[in-house]
Amino acid sequence: GCAPGPDQVVISQMPQSKGFRPYRELLARIFGREVCHTGKNFVIGRRSLHDYLVQFGHAHEKFVPELVKDMSARQLRIFWDFYVLGDGYHDGNREGIVTSSSRMADDLQEVAQKIGFSAAVRCSESVTDTVMSDGRVILAANKRPQYTIRLSRTTSRTWSVRRIDYDGEVFCV
Repeated sequence: GCAPGPDQVVISQMPQSKGFRPYRELLARIFGREVCHTGKNFVIGRRSLHDYLVQFGHAHEKFVPELVKDMSARQLRIFWDFYVLGDGYHDGNREGIVTSSSRMADDLQEVAQKIGFSAAVRCSESVTDTVMSDGRVILAANKRPQYTIRLSRTTSRTWSVRRIDYDGEVFCV
């Protein structure tokens, strides 16, 4: 999505895309009514929302705010799932997200770890447009690098954190 104009927020979702219905339902719950859809985009006319989102910059500057990264694993999973519906893909058993922001890629990798998964980030030069499996096209604007965050669901690379009372010496592994 983006925040064009002085009071608009636009979320790109085609009616046939995997995220259309979940986003439509979420936006209706948030705003208490159906949100305008142009055939390509949901358009929200809220100056306060626009002004808040502008701080996250353009596509190549975006990031996940600390407020979000500090949420519970359950809340982070909801964030992750909706992010995948917008800028992600499912390819067989693989799941991932594509972004032009290196900071967003790092933040999303952190979110993946906090929800109990491993994620690898791959950088590639964007010389052509990317066609998603649902037909959406991600333009190779300004030929910026693209970062792909691929989620791994294998248990051999997952980890968890827990506190253990310990009285003794600790050495470097």
